[in-house]
Amino acid sequence: MDPLLIDDIATELLQIGQWLGQAEQGALVATQIQQRLTLLRASYQQQAPVKVFYAMSTDPLSTVANQAWPAQLLQACGADNIFADAKNDYPQPQLEQLLLRQPEVIVRASKEGSTKQEQFWQRYPSLPAVRKQAFITLEPDWVYRATPRMIDATQQLCEALQQYREPM
Repeated sequence: MDPLLIDDIATELLQIGQWLGQAEQGALVATQIQQRLTLLRASYQQQAPVKVFYAMSTDPLSTVANQAWPAQLLQACGADNIFADAKNDYPQPQLEQLLLRQPEVIVRASKEGSTKQEQFWQRYPSLPAVRKQAFITLEPDWVYRATPRMIDATQQLCEALQQYREPM
């Protein structure tokens, strides 16, 4: 089992249920997960876009694109990932590129209070996200592990992004 897409979580739950002799329970949980994901996409993908930078790290500066798990969450929530055009899943953009793209929200996954990251961002008040203090912190175990909690992270992200969207 090697899930690549967020939709693969439901498929894997179905398989696990079969392997454990609990096919009916596996199918029920898989259906619930897929329904939640479908509902999130339907609710948020048509919302007004908000320019987001997903901060994997600030030293070196790194983000997500394409099929990286956090990029899939951003896409499900209808966020405008400012580095979606990157060639690989985990690009390391130059600071100048980030400053030019002007993110309105900065998203990160962190367990501890990331004082070092916060200090880094405060040096760039020209970024709308910094000016507005528009930071969203997600639970890393929910974001980086292909489990049903990834859907919880998606919901948390979608709901948090709502406060930064301009009405259409």
